Amino acid sequence: MRLAGRFSARTPLRQRGTENFFPPLYISKDVPICHVGSPDEPLRRSGLTGVARAIMSMKLPPLILHPFSDASAPDTIVEGSQAAMRLGGMIPLDGCARESLELIVLKARYCEFRMMFYLGKDVERWMDQCLETVDPAGSWTDGSFAVLLTEMMPDRVRAKLSSWGVEDHRTIFVRALGIRAIFHDLPEPAALAPRFLRSYCRFADAAFTCRLKCDTVQRPDAGEFTFDLYASAEYSRMLEQEWQRTP
Repeated sequence: MRLAGRFSARTPLRQRGTENFFPPLYISKDVPICHVGSPDEPLRRSGLTGVARAIMSMKLPPLILHPFSDASAPDTIVEGSQAAMRLGGMIPLDGCARESLELIVLKARYCEFRMMFYLGKDVERWMDQCLETVDPAGSWTDGSFAVLLTEMMPDRVRAKLSSWGVEDHRTIFVRALGIRAIFHDLPEPAALAPRFLRSYCRFADAAFTCRLKCDTVQRPDAGEFTFDLYASAEYSRMLEQEWQRTP
């Protein structure tokens, strides 16, 4: 296992006109992200040029993301970031009690956690659809498509996420799937220990690694699969336009 570089403190990932898919989300300070496998792994089906592999790529169902944040989420997360900086001595306390600041941080962490949970539900729904499309009785597992999403994302999907203001897409999907590996239903804030909420990113990263290690994951070849990414409202409009064109 190799580790990617460490992320800068509280790096913002901002939504740009995407119906609150990714409101200002902040990656916790100095958390390493684990890479599973190697993107340079030799192709099992060698002998195909990049063009040939692109032509032969199997089209998977689209990944459709639904809005999962409310209007208050951006402000909550920003307030949590400011409270964390006060607690860390990066900015003055300005008379704020440390206990109150800690509660603000935990509220923001739960807001991030909740968004990751629902993002993971969307991704798991997509992975199930991929399994049904490819070979439900074969050697593919949901981990195969987790690797595809986090390590081999098609360029057009990466570009679309970037247009939404999401550059560190791997971190988002790793942690969303890690959280879903632990929680089937969204827990209430009181059900989560403060220690867990403060460092939920680390727990999620570790859970993602464990998720892949629990099964024998068949790693896709480069260019073997392709898929598209849509916001749910965008995809609904596309379907409506198709229905209108149907005689």
